Amino acid sequence: MPALRARVTEHQRALLGPRPSGREALDASRTFVAYAQCLAEALAAGRAEASAATVTVREPRVLEHLRGEQGAVIVTAHAGAWDAAGPLLARDLGRKVTVLMHAEPDASARRLHDSVRRGAGVEVLHVGDDPLSAVPLLARLKRGELVAAQIDRAPPGLRRIETRLGQAPFAVPAGPFVLAGLAGVPLLPLFARRAAPFRYELWGGAPVRVPRRAREAELGAAADEVMQTLERFLRAHPTQWFCFGDS
Repeated sequence: MPALRARVTEHQRALLGPRPSGREALDASRTFVAYAQCLAEALAAGRAEASAATVTVREPRVLEHLRGEQGAVIVTAHAGAWDAAGPLLARDLGRKVTVLMHAEPDASARRLHDSVRRGAGVEVLHVGDDPLSAVPLLARLKRGELVAAQIDRAPPGLRRIETRLGQAPFAVPAGPFVLAGLAGVPLLPLFARRAAPFRYELWGGAPVRVPRRAREAELGAAADEVMQTLERFLRAHPTQWFCFGDS
């Protein structure tokens, strides 16, 4: 898969700068190995190994909000075992979690992944096709539920916020930022690391607040703050970022 390997190297180079070609090739390979490990564990929901899995939140400021009763929008990325850590977070906290996702183009793959997520206690809501599909989320957030969304892919046709990641321009979907502002809840940057088989860590930064009627500049400032947290995480764990598409 030379095109995908080149894309992984391009993203890592934007974060870490140019490195010896051998190191870049090794880290690209390590990224695909880590992806296969995380995917396998995410699909193992219901097995004995998965039921004994653990997740640890390493950011006290985020953990305080997660343990509270206020709703929050968790912003994450295609990093580490995010698909396995989410259900564990819902299990350990006893809170309802809804994951916002753009529908996968392959219908059979979408049904498989959605069934695994729902079986693990996480509800999936596909957004992007129906402009009103996210409206029920406001009520959920005001009831104290959690909504999670990935920000490292901005599907075409959706509103975007232009920001930066490392040395390159980067676009993130505006939806999670607007949603947090309208609901009056914090944005919680939280990114997953696979530390060992079925052992996950969640790293993040300080909660980010978005004004209710945020202007473009305010949305941009919130996105910049979240991206700084993501950049710190990815610099420490570059082979656990599975961004195989264009930003």
